[in-house]
Amino acid sequence: MIALTNDSAQSYSATIPALNSPGVVKFYVEASDAGANTTREPFTGEYTVTVGVSNPPLMITEFMAGNSNTIVDNHGATEDWIEIKNTGINAVDLGDKYLTDDLTKPDKFRLPGISLEPDQYYIIWADNDKEQGPNHANFKLSASGESIGLFDSYTTNPSWIT
Repeated sequence: MIALTNDSAQSYSATIPALNSPGVVKFYVEASDAGANTTREPFTGEYTVTVGVSNPPLMITEFMAGNSNTIVDNHGATEDWIEIKNTGINAVDLGDKYLTDDLTKPDKFRLPGISLEPDQYYIIWADNDKEQGPNHANFKLSASGESIGLFDSYTTNPSWIT
């Protein structure tokens, strides 16, 4: 158990001790108030973070929020986009991977079941227009800033890829 530190009126933090070698850190947050009411995040299971992996095969290499004049999607629109690249030496199936703009919801958008060859990249349009095709995510990016996460299979405990 690691105690949280009160940083401000609505902010708490904790430091997870470093690993001595590459591995997986699994954690959840549990909080209790003065009345002994307890809550847990995530509600069931745990968050999983892979640490110390050099050169993960999939990476978010570029993204564009607030796109107004770069590349256009398959419908001629300048939408936000995220580029995923396979930097590994083997093909990677994207079908059991997830992309999100909300790190508390790692399974927000399941990537299409395609194989990404080494050095190949794939663009996901972050336009909240899933009906436009399998590479159109169910969220948009905020030009004022937010997090983007690429996660491994949700059914086997989501693990952070990049």
